[in-house]
Amino acid sequence: MITQQLRTYVFATLFTMGMCATQAIAKEDDFAKKLYEPVELTRTIVLPPAPHPNLTEQDKQVVLVARSVLVSFFKSFDNERENPLTYLAPPLKKRFVDREQLYRALGGGLETHFVKFQVDDFAYRKKEREVIFYLEFTFTAYGEDRTRPIAFAMAQTADEWKLSRLGNDVREREFEEQRK
Repeated sequence: MITQQLRTYVFATLFTMGMCATQAIAKEDDFAKKLYEPVELTRTIVLPPAPHPNLTEQDKQVVLVARSVLVSFFKSFDNERENPLTYLAPPLKKRFVDREQLYRALGGGLETHFVKFQVDDFAYRKKEREVIFYLEFTFTAYGEDRTRPIAFAMAQTADEWKLSRLGNDVREREFEEQRK
């Protein structure tokens, strides 16, 4: 029979070996983290937006709600149960028959995934009940990130915000008119 002292010795030895193995694994994880961690070479500079002096607090909330719907629209492409076409206003629904056609119009392809967007500026056309977002849109294709400018117009119909125009359908002139 093993005496109590021998049991304690065996337990202490096994415990020490386990700790050493855990430390070795932790060191290996630390090495992998340091090796494979992304390195930011150039900081993304976010320019302060041009002031929108005519916006009330309520107007600002309206713009944020429209942006939230735009976010949901883009996220719907990653969810098979959600249909991005439900976010389109009637004129765009007629133009895009299925999600694949809409995805391709946005720059999506076989090996393309939408990564992020950043609002560069916006125009709130209160009378038209429309918010136009000018974005830097980033997607990855075949392992390479690509960013391009694009514009989206969100229109309020009843109590819902819908995507009413995109890309070349949005004219730069509308943005300039808002600024004057």
